[in-house]
Amino acid sequence: MSSHDQKELKRQHKEDDRERQRAAAEHLQRKLQRKNYLLYGLGALLVLGVVWFLAGGAPFVLEIGDHPWFGPQDGKVEFVVFGDFQCPFTKKFFLGAYQQVAKEFGEKIKIAFLPMPTNRHANDRLSAQAAYCANDQGKFWEYAKVVFERQGRADSASLVSYAGELGLDAKKFGECVQSSKYADKVNADFKAGRKLGVTVTPTVFVNGNPLYGDLPFEEYKTLIEWALAQGTM
Repeated sequence: MSSHDQKELKRQHKEDDRERQRAAAEHLQRKLQRKNYLLYGLGALLVLGVVWFLAGGAPFVLEIGDHPWFGPQDGKVEFVVFGDFQCPFTKKFFLGAYQQVAKEFGEKIKIAFLPMPTNRHANDRLSAQAAYCANDQGKFWEYAKVVFERQGRADSASLVSYAGELGLDAKKFGECVQSSKYADKVNADFKAGRKLGVTVTPTVFVNGNPLYGDLPFEEYKTLIEWALAQGTM
């Protein structure tokens, strides 16, 4: 065998070895992908199982009900926020990404807010009750914005003063707050969130699909547009 033929044979052997290595790498990658898909599926089933268990063995349906919301009456997409008025992350979300969602999609989807006081911040439940008192006078969203902007100042006197600034009946509002009219409703909101697996605020559900924490606007936009494309809830 000539030296040229020997060199060609060595080159071919090296090429064969490289091909076998590539094939082995591709096989390993496909194997890992299948494993990841399996783990993801098991994880999803585990989450569903936990929610099922927390709901007492029956599926818990997220409903806007009589909670503050706006948008088209026949809207097929629901953007439901669980938020804590004294949580800095909810504040960042409400004054940031939420405002963009409301501006771009407010005429296309239903947008609702359920107070989710986490008991980690002073006056979080009192703030939620006050927001419902503002809702009695048709100013939930305006009041919520003020409370978030002045987060940390949520004693009874401050909460009543915000109502006066918005032109609400301060006397009626103060009586509503002092009477704890919405204490039970806020507790029910908290339990509803827990049944849905809400452990961080804000948590947003787009037609039942959750997004956890304060995310960039594009994350919400992508899921909303996907939901709109589906046409039904």
